[in-house]
Amino acid sequence: MQAAFETSENLTNILCAPILAHMRTATVRDLRNRYSSLLDWIGAGEEIIITRRGKTIARLVPEQAQTTESVDWAQSPAVKRKRTKATALTAEQASTIIREASGKW
Repeated sequence: MQAAFETSENLTNILCAPILAHMRTATVRDLRNRYSSLLDWIGAGEEIIITRRGKTIARLVPEQAQTTESVDWAQSPAVKRKRTKATALTAEQASTIIREASGKW
């Protein structure tokens, strides 16, 4: 006697079951009429397949979280540059630079 899981149909169901656990199907009408419910599903991490007349036309998937990299400003070239030879601008030099730049905008 052949075990139930050895048939190809049941094997497909067994292999796809974990994948389909987080996938829902909705029609175009569902998308139009129950948009907020579908957004709740997406927010919960579920993937939604949109169908029209029984054929898949789109797939809605949750956005992957953006990872932000922390910046170590102490290693920035602007912070690390040597300022021993840097001189401060005089008020006259600063006003000249500002005057020249303001006329071009």
